[in-house]
Parts: sequence; structure tokens; C-alpha cells
Amino acid sequence: MPEDNEKRESLEVVKTGARALARQGSALVRRGLEDLSTQAADQWFEKGYDSWVDCDHADAVACFDKAIEVYPAHVYAWYCKGWSLEILGRLTDSIESFDRCLEIDPSRSWALNGKGRVLAKLGRFEEALDCYDAANQLGNLYDLSEKGKVLYELGRYDEAIHGYDESLNLEDEDDDVVPKTAETVFKILSSKADALLKLRRFEEAVSCCNESLSHLSFDVFSAEYLFSVVLTIFFCKLQALMEFVHPAHAVK
Repeated sequence: MPEDNEKRESLEVVKTGARALARQGSALVRRGLEDLSTQAADQWFEKGYDSWVDCDHADAVACFDKAIEVYPAHVYAWYCKGWSLEILGRLTDSIESFDRCLEIDPSRSWALNGKGRVLAKLGRFEEALDCYDAANQLGNLYDLSEKGKVLYELGRYDEAIHGYDESLNLEDEDDDVVPKTAETVFKILSSKADALLKLRRFEEAVSCCNESLSHLSFDVFSAEYLFSVVLTIFFCKLQALMEFVHPAHAVK
């Protein structure tokens, strides 16, 4: 009968509406629980970060694990855990943490830099270079000097020098660039000088070493290290002089 059909249709509309409200309610509940989980995870993360700043990396890892246990998609906890594990010498575990961070958010270029740094420590230079290239494509230029070191290890000295120069020319105000300290600049220039030596560009190496001296500090470096720098500069100058006077006598 028409009335029965209308009742059934009306009842179906009510049921459909009820189901929709139930779904919305469930979504709101899940969102509320997720917010609570995120807040709890953030508290563990902040505690872990405080331990990280205090160089207590074992405690930092434990706190980051707690944050991840509460909220597995906490990308910052995965990243900082990877860094702490690297410092603790647990390099394979560190890579796994950086990978998990990138699975959650592939745009996290800092995790690519971290993974590249650890891979380089393991002597996996080609893989490290792939990570640095990927980070550069995402606009992160912070680790150009580390990329230069990888290129140096691969024997690609011209490219290494280019990386060092790019790193030195970056403005500290740029995004994703940590302000360079005197120690950082000194180390980049020293690495550049090593690459120039490999290419037998002795006078440029001497100039680079001389420039690096202006960034030396007894407050930062040991006397033994400073002495090794002086020896390097002396060697560069000796090589340049021998190359100029009698190329056949220059040290190969």
C-alpha cells in the first residue's frame, strides 16, 4: 500500500541519517583521541629533546620511543631518534629511524641529510650521495659541505670543490641554513684545500689554507691540530714551489 511504502521510505531515510551521524560521531571521537595521543606524544618528545640538548642520548632515545609508542606517526620523534642513535654509534638503527620518518613524510629533507651522513660513515658513499641529491632537490642545501666530502671520497674532486664553494657562499639568512661558525668555515676550507691538492692545484690550495687560518682559534682546536694545519700549509707551499721550479720533482 502507498502508506506502507511511504513509511518504509521514511524509515530508510531515518536509518541513513542515523548511520551518517554515527559515522560523524565516530570520526569526531577518533579525532579527539588522536589529539589526546598527539599531546601525550609531544610531551614525551619535548622531554626527549631536553635530554638530547643535555647530550643524554640514551635517555633521549627512550623518550622518543615513548612518543612513538603513543603516536607512531610522530615524524619529529623518528627524526630526532635517528640523530641520537647516530651519535650513540648505532648507525644501522639510525638509518631505520630516518627511513621511518621519510615513510611518514617524504618531504622531510632533514631526514635525507641525516641518512646520507650515516651512510657516509658506513662507507656507502653512492647511497649517501643519492640522499644528499634528493635533499637538494627538496630545497635543503644545508649539508652541501658533507656532500662535498662524499664526492671527495668518490674521487670526484672538481665536484667536491664546487660543493664546498656553494656551502661557503650560502647566506646564513637563507631557509634551511644553519649559521656558519668559524670552526665550520675552517673545516670547509681545509676540505677544499685537500681536494685542490688532489688536483695538483697547489697555489689555490695554499691560498685556501691561508684563508682558513683566519678562522682558527685556540679556544676551539687543540695545539696538535693547529700544528697539523701548519704542516699542511707548508706542504702545499713546498709542492707549489717544486712544481714551479721543476715539475718533474714535484711529489706525485
